[in-house]
Amino acid sequence: MARRSIYLYVGNVPDAAIVKGLTDSGDDVVATHTISDTLVALQQNDEPALLVADVQAGAIALLSLLKEQRNGMPAAIMLFDREGDDIHTAIKALQLGVREYLLASDAEIHRELSARLMAERPRQRALARPAAVAIHDDGHVRRHGARLAHLVEEALGHVRLP
Repeated sequence: MARRSIYLYVGNVPDAAIVKGLTDSGDDVVATHTISDTLVALQQNDEPALLVADVQAGAIALLSLLKEQRNGMPAAIMLFDREGDDIHTAIKALQLGVREYLLASDAEIHRELSARLMAERPRQRALARPAAVAIHDDGHVRRHGARLAHLVEEALGHVRLP
């Protein structure tokens, strides 16, 4: 039985590169257009799901609702930001437990591979609290999100988040 990825998107079609990465990993992609449809899809999933959500479709509001529900957070979360112009959105996403934050300006192959890697990782039920977020100021961040961490550092003036 294939695993499921739930994709909340805005506009006429989801990002083709992300969908390709998810389907190449063997996931069934459930596309949703509203927060309520996404909540229903998450509740119908028997095993831990990967949630992919467009920031402009209400991803932050959805994650805030899921956090309030306590055990409602998906196993893994990836956000896709079509605009990428607000550092506060990225910071809020990290605080809510997002593991990957992709920008529309990222190369298509980068978005595809990121989605595939997220989908292929082992999935476990998420904790009721977000993961700790470390911001490094040594310039040697080896994680995939190094560019995002660098942007956060610049915005915060090299202050470590609690």
